[in-house]
Amino acid sequence: MTSTRFLLLVLLALSLPALFAACGGDDDDDNASVSDVDDDDSSDDDADDDTDGADVDDDDDDSVDDDDDTTDDDDTVDDDDTGDDDDTAPAVEYWDVIEAPETDDPEIYESIELNWLEERSLYRDYAAAGQERKRSNLGDFGMGNGRVFALMGLNMPFNTLTEYTGPFYQDKGGKFGDTPLLLHVGNDEIEFGDQWIWRVRKTPMMLTKAVSTDKTLALHTLDYVPRDFDAIIRVVTVQNLTDAPIADVSITTKPVYDDEESPQVVDNHLIQVRGLDSKTVYIGALDDDEPHDVTVNEDDGVRLSWSSLGANVEKTVVIYFWFVRDGDDTTVGDFLAEFTEDSLDDTRKWWSEYLDQGAKLRTPDPKVNDLFEGLQITIANQIDEGSRAVSVMSRYTRAWLRDTYGALTFYLSVGRIEEAKAMLDYIYKYGLKYRTIRNSMPLDEDLGDVTEPENPAEFWSGADFMPGRNKAEAPGYLPLIYAKYYAATGDPALIEQRYEYLKAALTLQDRSPENLITFSGDETFRYPLMVTIPTLKEPHEDYYSANSSLLFVAGAEAMRTLADAVDDAEEVAFWDDLSAEMRQATDDYYWDGDHYAIMADRETLAPWPAPFEDVSTKPVYLDYLAWDDPNAATHVEHYMDQLLLEDGTLLSNRYLGQEKRSIVYDGMVPGLFLDNVAKLDHPSAEAAFNALDITATPSGNYAEVHKADHDIFSLTHAPSGRGAEEVTSRYRPWEGGDNGAALMQYLVGEQLDVNAGKLVVSPHLPNNWPWLDAFDLPAGANEKFDLRLDREGNEYTLTLSTEDDVDLDVEWRVGQDGDWDVDVLEGDGLTVDRVIRRFDRTTAVLTGVTLNDAAPLTLTIAFEPRETK
Repeated sequence: MTSTRFLLLVLLALSLPALFAACGGDDDDDNASVSDVDDDDSSDDDADDDTDGADVDDDDDDSVDDDDDTTDDDDTVDDDDTGDDDDTAPAVEYWDVIEAPETDDPEIYESIELNWLEERSLYRDYAAAGQERKRSNLGDFGMGNGRVFALMGLNMPFNTLTEYTGPFYQDKGGKFGDTPLLLHVGNDEIEFGDQWIWRVRKTPMMLTKAVSTDKTLALHTLDYVPRDFDAIIRVVTVQNLTDAPIADVSITTKPVYDDEESPQVVDNHLIQVRGLDSKTVYIGALDDDEPHDVTVNEDDGVRLSWSSLGANVEKTVVIYFWFVRDGDDTTVGDFLAEFTEDSLDDTRKWWSEYLDQGAKLRTPDPKVNDLFEGLQITIANQIDEGSRAVSVMSRYTRAWLRDTYGALTFYLSVGRIEEAKAMLDYIYKYGLKYRTIRNSMPLDEDLGDVTEPENPAEFWSGADFMPGRNKAEAPGYLPLIYAKYYAATGDPALIEQRYEYLKAALTLQDRSPENLITFSGDETFRYPLMVTIPTLKEPHEDYYSANSSLLFVAGAEAMRTLADAVDDAEEVAFWDDLSAEMRQATDDYYWDGDHYAIMADRETLAPWPAPFEDVSTKPVYLDYLAWDDPNAATHVEHYMDQLLLEDGTLLSNRYLGQEKRSIVYDGMVPGLFLDNVAKLDHPSAEAAFNALDITATPSGNYAEVHKADHDIFSLTHAPSGRGAEEVTSRYRPWEGGDNGAALMQYLVGEQLDVNAGKLVVSPHLPNNWPWLDAFDLPAGANEKFDLRLDREGNEYTLTLSTEDDVDLDVEWRVGQDGDWDVDVLEGDGLTVDRVIRRFDRTTAVLTGVTLNDAAPLTLTIAFEPRETK
């Protein structure tokens, strides 16, 4: 989508609030007046990857309720962990949970085999009878297996499947139409009152419940995507809540079709076709022994009927959505013959084992644990099975350079190294096949026969570079992520193979005579920037980008490390010179006394006078400025002074010199800010950490662009799955990855360099937590370690342990508000390397100990009143 069209949509939304409300509300009106929005603004079919925003419900401010479905054994705080024996210890503060009335499950869920359904994430959604809900403040609950993907919770009723696709992820002609499950008595459609939606813990399985307004009937769904089948399975239960029979009860389901198509019935299945016959979904119901009728027709879709539903009786049926690609001769009968009841439990076990493979967090706040788990699932759901690339499945699909960086950073922080490598492999091999480094790539390329070039330097120096975009920005992420991968694994083989590719990612970028770099023209933050500054039309045409320069310098310094890894002294010298040259230009034109400007005028080279919530975080986020650099402190405090709100979020002033705030920000800003203040050990880090919850959707996800009130900036939705599907995009691996990585930076603060044999940890205990546990943190390619932090008053105890063959020098950074001296109470060899006093806070850097498998490290320090002379 072009910048101009986006701004026109924004202006339309602002000037016509009634229409905007319709776009976020009734599905029939979601696409009104915007059907001409184009998904493409470049010659290489890059969908424009930049737009959407979020607002928190009034319910989000409610305290944790006592529902039986909110906690499990792992989340119950042990007496030994809470510090309850200390009557002076401050009470733990918990993230708010959407308040919802207690509600009963159907009997089938309470069976021995399905009792695990009772464990549910505290990221859930609830709509009371008569409550008005807009698409902008609904949750986005996703499920996928790499071939079939679906979202729920984004429509009313909550059980509506939306933006779903299969049996492959790459979008070719749109997604399937929104498909609700409706309830009827006779010919009358039942109006729903109270509605709930939950994610089952340790899975991407969804539960919904809807109760009729007269409280006579309840409709439940259990939805999941099996691991081994190209299908969505809906286990549907209808309950008669009264003491008398109800005659002629039925449920129906039917996708929305657009004006160019008609419903089709094939072999007693309702079908919908997407993408010039490339994808077809068959919708039907499993046969069973229950006395009900199944009919399929063009008017009702799939209808399941009961002539009479007995008093207090429930009936359970299974509806399936089976996906097939054009040319596949597999039949629905083949699918039904292979599908078994074990599919549900097999899928649950797969996800449980998957989550067990990475790092685990256990904190006093179960909602924090749920966010950490849920963001891993968000990314995993969007990993394409064939390519192993991570893809934005809301609206776009494709693999994107910068989006992949967010997912990779988070996955490396939790030790998912092989998955991270697979993401890198696809992007690299695609580049090999087409001799290109580009902004985005389709997911469905066959790359099995690509070979390495005989002369890599010649091959990559002549690559087609960023076609359809300015030659800048996104490729700068490649050296950074490869350097992170090398630091995590210590394996130079991948670097040796791809060194010239990574070099080209920087050297092929266009630089001005002053060594300044433009925008690529596809940065997500461009849209919030243009909305924030209405006089700014096309920054990628009129300004040089500080973000591009910061990426280049950080990438060049990473390349210096990678050149050293391949033992090439000449290349080391090359990168030393180039990074110094580019850093000097960046400092000359963007450093403005006490902060970095976000851009510079192409004609006058004058720096932009105001900070901006995304770009202003990048000097610290990209480690262009070290955490203890005095310039990092002044830069962060400069933008905080102008942008920081009371709720711990950043938002720009809309007009220069005025206090009126912008209406939008991009969805990774909460994580970018938390990353900054966590690294600097700034007192604002706790509020920024809590803002991760404030800005998340009810499902615990983040969108392309959020509104100032933290709802999602939702301009359009196409119920048919074609056209302007979701502007702006929801359920994002980039924003989710960035924010998940920031959560890890704050709670654990791990920086691992296995090549240098060094491990830095800087964990925090927010909200009066007395303890924190992290298990199976990465300590190498296949090595793990555990971490625990305890606090009692002014004493902090860090425990590190491993059972693997590691030998890592440990640096522990720990801080506390106020002016203190620091004493070591326990830990042979532990010394106070230095103490940093800034921001009215004392931060100690402790060194001198080594982590290995000989014995756990137990380190205790105390902050004591400072003795001054």
